[in-house]
Amino acid sequence: MKALALDPGKTTGYAIAHLTGGWLDLEVGEEAFSLDGMYQFIDVFIGDSRESTHVIYEDFSYRNAARGGLDLTPVKMIGIIELYKERYEPMVSFTKQSAATGKAFWSDDKLKAKLAHARGRKHGRDATRHLLQWFAFGAGSQFANVNELAIKLEVV
Repeated sequence: MKALALDPGKTTGYAIAHLTGGWLDLEVGEEAFSLDGMYQFIDVFIGDSRESTHVIYEDFSYRNAARGGLDLTPVKMIGIIELYKERYEPMVSFTKQSAATGKAFWSDDKLKAKLAHARGRKHGRDATRHLLQWFAFGAGSQFANVNELAIKLEVV
């Protein structure tokens, strides 16, 4: 099973997980993707995989207060993700989560306790929160109990 969690924005955080037995190999990073770069990143992740594949991503919330300099990059990135959703679902599962959902339970202290705290990767940590939220309380719980997983973290 493999999963990709995304925190889309000017700097997009990502957490890529491969579940093998009781181990979760976790690669965490962040990048200022162009729109084409985001498209290629997701394309490479999905590939022609025969294993169970999941994409978890943070939704954009417009808070009904127009302001100068409003950054809509997350909306563009989510549009790319949702193009993949239209093309690949149900072969690949897609789960959209609010920012609050992703950050509600997985504090920095809890990430550190699970050895999943990617120092220096703020957006990557947010993607990790979404991933672990999905494993702990969402559809990912059918694959493993997050409390019983040993995590091997690689920060890129």
